[in-house]
Formats: sequence, structure tokens, C-alpha cells
Amino acid sequence: MTHEQKFLFDLKGYVLKPGVLAPDLVGELKEYCQKLRRDRDSLPPHERALPGGPAAELIDHPEVMDIVSDVLEHRRERVRLESAFFSHRTLNDDAKVFPHGGVRTVYPNYNYNYHDGQIYSGMLRVVFELEPV
Repeated sequence: MTHEQKFLFDLKGYVLKPGVLAPDLVGELKEYCQKLRRDRDSLPPHERALPGGPAAELIDHPEVMDIVSDVLEHRRERVRLESAFFSHRTLNDDAKVFPHGGVRTVYPNYNYNYHDGQIYSGMLRVVFELEPV
């Protein structure tokens, strides 16, 4: 991460990286998510849950792993995927979406610290937006 990205992450709790997915992959992911949502049985059994199909390419995406290495764990072999899900929203949804769910936790495993230019965090969520936001 750049110094500016680290500053913004420390300030806001997230960093945005637009345009990291190739347009072809975005199209495949949209189609896959629609099938998961509407016609799961049309997919091969091993693709009926995330991170299957083209979503598997997102697990260790280089743009994500660079941030994971700086924020969560510096030894990549110790990183694990805890869960994966997708959300479907429409233009008319009234619900507001907050990057941190709108809550503050005191659970020690989710603590976040910044010391001597280094971020330390016990948990990190990665979100791929497939539509402009």
C-alpha cells in the first residue's frame, strides 16, 4: 500500500481501488451471481456456492493480497478465507449500506491498531463492486 492508502485506511477504515477487475471477468461474475441467485441448479455442483466459478479468481487477487499483506497478515501462508457471500441491490433499494455495518465492536480478535507506520488488524473484509457505485 502507498503511504496515502495507509493514511486513508487508518482514517476511514477502508481503501478504494477502482478498476482492478478486467471487464471480461466482471461480466462473468455478474452472470455467475445471477445464476446463483435465480437458477443455482443450472451450475455444476462445485460452483453452486461461493467462491466457485469465476469468483474463485477473487480469492487471491494480486490487488487484494497486497492490501491483505499490509493490513492483516504479513505472512500470506497464514491468511485464510473465513466466508464468502454476495449481495444483490437494486437502484430502488432504500437501505443504506455502511462500509463497517454501522457498528463498533470491542471483540479483541477484531482489534485494529496503527503503530510506527504499520497497520495491525485481526480481520479484513474485501468487497468487489460489480456495478458503478
